[in-house]
Amino acid sequence: MVGRSIAVPSTINTVIATSPPTTNLIYMIAPDKLRAWNSNLTEEEKLYIPKKYQDLPVIGGWFSTNQGNPENFLSVNPSIILYDYNKNGNSSPTMDSMQQMMGSVPVVGIQSSTNITNFTSSIEFTGKLLGQESNSNKLVTFYTSMLNTVNSTVNNIPSDQRVRVYYAEGPVGLQTDSSGSQHSQLIELCGGVNVADIPVKQGKGMSEVNMEQVLMWNPAIIITNDPNFFTIVYTNSSWQYIDAVKNHKVYMTPTAPVGWFDRPPESIQS
Repeated sequence: MVGRSIAVPSTINTVIATSPPTTNLIYMIAPDKLRAWNSNLTEEEKLYIPKKYQDLPVIGGWFSTNQGNPENFLSVNPSIILYDYNKNGNSSPTMDSMQQMMGSVPVVGIQSSTNITNFTSSIEFTGKLLGQESNSNKLVTFYTSMLNTVNSTVNNIPSDQRVRVYYAEGPVGLQTDSSGSQHSQLIELCGGVNVADIPVKQGKGMSEVNMEQVLMWNPAIIITNDPNFFTIVYTNSSWQYIDAVKNHKVYMTPTAPVGWFDRPPESIQS
């Protein structure tokens, strides 16, 4: 998907990926070909995953500043390795360097889009590569149907009636992501207005803000995926003057089997 020419086996029986979003995609399309996770599954995640997949080994990840261990990757004898690529981060020379470390095991670049409206090509590519086009087609159909449903609903909301939303991150809720961030895209996609008027922080996001800023923004709704913040927000006096808190409009988003709102960004699994 990134313009390299590479030979892969005609039949691919085993596959691993360098980061969780693509590992999750493999699990949804071809679970019996997946050979490892990038990190330990949480107890909550295990509620949704059959035992035979829970017991797959953990090999670590290879993304952003997290460089994995080549020996761990090769220890599970993959037919191929899927390498997450995005235009703002990983690049082809990095994949070429990884290919040298992996020897004869093909390293295949897959576009890891951080835009929720742009997942179709990666799903279709993975299905074709792994010989599971029936499953990938079903996933694309579901995905496009959900996008169409959201878009057709949101298009009917007048701009002056769109709800002001604050995304509270961290245990005290004073980290967030502004409009334009891959981590907060669902707010606007679903018809909200992101109140965080701050520069976009690339990568992992989570910009620091202060209570005065949040009070000034005065959101009507607060979304969080941090259970610690959700536990204290209604009893912490600093938050009592915000409309979302006064009107009990603070929502904890589900985080299993993966984050429904963020971490990973704009999860197609949700």
